[in-house]
Amino acid sequence: MNACGNKFWQLFDHLCALDLHKKYSSQLEAGCQKDNIPYYDMNFLMRLSPKLHDNIYIDHLHFNNLGYG
Repeated sequence: MNACGNKFWQLFDHLCALDLHKKYSSQLEAGCQKDNIPYYDMNFLMRLSPKLHDNIYIDHLHFNNLGYG
């Protein structure tokens, strides 16, 4: 993905900012709590996992088979 000739990361890199993630995640969590739905922020839960440094993503965002394993 990093070597792609397209402009994906030039267009969307700003959407991966930590402050934006916190805002988005907290809004998702609030909506889930309102409807009594469990919410788990996988970015937070996986932050200390040694698997995080393996090739577990298709595109730095979506898990591949190893990521779901």
